[in-house]
Amino acid sequence: MRLLLPLLACALLGAVEDLGALRWADGPPGPGVELAGAKAIVRHPDGGVVALGRFPLPALRRHQFALVGRLSHRGLGSPSYVEMMVVFPSGARLPVRTQDDAGPLAWLRGDGRRELALPFDWSVLGTAPVAVELAVAMPTGGRVELEPLRLLAFAPDESLDDRPGSWWPRRALVRGGLLVAAGMGLWGVLALALVRRRRSHGAGRVALLALAGAGIAAAVTGLVALVLGQPRPVWLPLAFAGTVAAATGLAAWYSARRSPSEV
Repeated sequence: MRLLLPLLACALLGAVEDLGALRWADGPPGPGVELAGAKAIVRHPDGGVVALGRFPLPALRRHQFALVGRLSHRGLGSPSYVEMMVVFPSGARLPVRTQDDAGPLAWLRGDGRRELALPFDWSVLGTAPVAVELAVAMPTGGRVELEPLRLLAFAPDESLDDRPGSWWPRRALVRGGLLVAAGMGLWGVLALALVRRRRSHGAGRVALLALAGAGIAAAVTGLVALVLGQPRPVWLPLAFAGTVAAATGLAAWYSARRSPSEV
């Protein structure tokens, strides 16, 4: 039952398409790369660029894609980076490198473990790429371990936060959030209007209690989403809106225990 809402939301709103994981052995990797199970271990004692190989892309139906996964690195004496060279049918090549200051596209420095994301948008080019070539650049040497990278495809109005398994895509946050906020606000206004009328005072108190109950249910669902590892755009709106609705409904219900003339 708890999966009914996520499945319905994904069916109605769409989600990022998971096109599978890269197989490092398909590259094939060049010198300096050791395959250990599903991991690719890149070493270069003196520094340089190590090629991980060329990987063909499936037919892309959406205009943006990204390789995402996790990596760890040790002994990087100077800023290093992972490079994805995007290859087009004409032979043109465009690079994407982890050279940001922070986030999954940040430089690799020293020792650490983190997420990796290499996104690319080919919508303005009009032609889908056919392959990517991956490499790791370590100017002064070191070691980088890459876990399997998954290929995700998404539309311009979608986000990398809309990972497969997410209950709903990020773009639904604005639409759904506005609808939920408006609905709860109208609910509260109607309940208060009923409370202030002597004939409907009891019905108004029931409506306020129902609003508080709905808020508690939303807040609990947000906490469950957090525990299950859902991204922030899923659990935060539920937890925040639910807490506000529950607090408002309970406070108004408590105040409405008195006669309508005193509310």
